[in-house]
Amino acid sequence: MDLFIYNPVYRLWICTPCGYAVTATDLNTHLAKRHTGHHSATSRSLRQAAWDQMQRRPWLDPSKEPCPVAGPDSAPIEGLPIFRGLGCPRCDYVARSPAVIAGHYRKTHARDAPPGLPRPPWRPVQCQRFFSHGAGSSFFVVIPPRPAPVPLVSESEFTHTQLVRDLQARRTAVERANGVAPTSRGPTEVCPWLDLTQWPRYIGGHGFTAVAQLGALPDPTTEPVLAAVAESVARLVRHACGSIRERKIKSSTSSGLTDTTYRRYTQVWQRLVCFAYRTGQPNSPTRLNHSLTRAQSAWLCCLTDRARAVQEPGEGHRTAEAQALLDQACLYFSISLLDHTLRGDLFESVVVRFLAVLGVDANRQVYRDACSYTSFFSALVKVAQLLVIQQAVRAAADGEVPHPAAALDEMRGRFMVYWSDDQQTLFYQGLELGMSALRNFAQL
Repeated sequence: MDLFIYNPVYRLWICTPCGYAVTATDLNTHLAKRHTGHHSATSRSLRQAAWDQMQRRPWLDPSKEPCPVAGPDSAPIEGLPIFRGLGCPRCDYVARSPAVIAGHYRKTHARDAPPGLPRPPWRPVQCQRFFSHGAGSSFFVVIPPRPAPVPLVSESEFTHTQLVRDLQARRTAVERANGVAPTSRGPTEVCPWLDLTQWPRYIGGHGFTAVAQLGALPDPTTEPVLAAVAESVARLVRHACGSIRERKIKSSTSSGLTDTTYRRYTQVWQRLVCFAYRTGQPNSPTRLNHSLTRAQSAWLCCLTDRARAVQEPGEGHRTAEAQALLDQACLYFSISLLDHTLRGDLFESVVVRFLAVLGVDANRQVYRDACSYTSFFSALVKVAQLLVIQQAVRAAADGEVPHPAAALDEMRGRFMVYWSDDQQTLFYQGLELGMSALRNFAQL
């Protein structure tokens, strides 16, 4: 459950996106209303499965027993936001509103106050609370850790740093005003996400809008060939889902996703195929370095030829046969994109180059951050899994392997990225990438 973290001291499950704890009785409603699109909340059965998993740990119910009270010198509790509040000078009561704490003081301490003396001032505090309402929603004082001392620098060093920062800010502003992706950052600017992805190295110097158009969905009126290819991708995804439903192969890949989500995921792969086609055209206005393998080039030529053949008028059985040949070429080309051994630059791979294009937000003229990028990456991985499954089913049907599982295991070990059963870890050969680690990295 990547939405929640468990606190064993207070026996609470804390929803990190919402910033408060959730009780066992409220979990189903919370998931259904607050996190409808999350993979653990798309159906009643999935929400029940999440409840069963979380119920294995002791789970406090504030309506039946009081929440443990954190001490006034306690450190902040992970997952809960820290608020600025006001503390009562005569007790441990904390509120965020001056009116609320004034009402508390009048009701609780006014009679005990010495006559003629002014009220003691409120104490400014940092505070948290476990629940957003009801039992357990009272605020309590916490003491955040002190920030590390800032090292002193000389006046000349400070002036130099400010000058470099100002120059870089002006350069970035000019580049964005012109719709051009920044090629580099100044020495004082740190972005671990872009350092990891290396997108500026590949895209820098090209306009954000022009780069995004390379990976856009096709317009059927101006790009009929690509439109036919996009329809072929959609058919392949539907066939793969059908193979799983018909138990031609054992897989949990298609579980828990709605038809709307699959259409959105399919569009990402359609954009990948369009990107591979457009970047290979000699008259492309935006030139990005690319290097197709021999297999990729051969299947791309076959794919475009068969897409043109589909558009030619003919009888019904001929049209169906042409579509079948197109779908076969589209499947082989998609598998060839995944089966790309990297021997030099990472961006030799069409898929890696397309991942960089997905990182461009043309509307805002910026690179996407890690949090907003995750959904695009997940979509690409999910459709890749489905296409590999369909290739395994096809290989078994053609007699190349005795069973689809044999082909699936071979392809998975060679080039496939796949999820763990709990959907929290990505595996690629010997690499393991946890989504919680990715989110923590994105917050740096």
